[in-house]
Amino acid sequence: MFGISKKFLQVIIIIFLIVVIGTIGFKLIGESKTSILDILYMAATSVITVGYGDIIGFYDKPMEKLFAIISLFIGAGCAISFHDSGCLFYRRRTEGRG
Repeated sequence: MFGISKKFLQVIIIIFLIVVIGTIGFKLIGESKTSILDILYMAATSVITVGYGDIIGFYDKPMEKLFAIISLFIGAGCAISFHDSGCLFYRRRTEGRG
């Protein structure tokens, strides 16, 4: 599909699903007045390991901190997997096997 390896596509889908799950989790845990865009931003920045946690201001709440920590570790793992898949895709393509 468009020259993209199956493994690379799987990683993209997993990252997307983790952002969606993170958005739902932050919405359930966070304050009800926080907009969905702010929550999506928080989930995305956590998953891609940027981690601007000040967006929804939950530093005084243990459950939100724990959820953010878990999201950051999952995001770091996804970033590593994404990088490795990209490297593998590039190597196979340059060797003529992709």
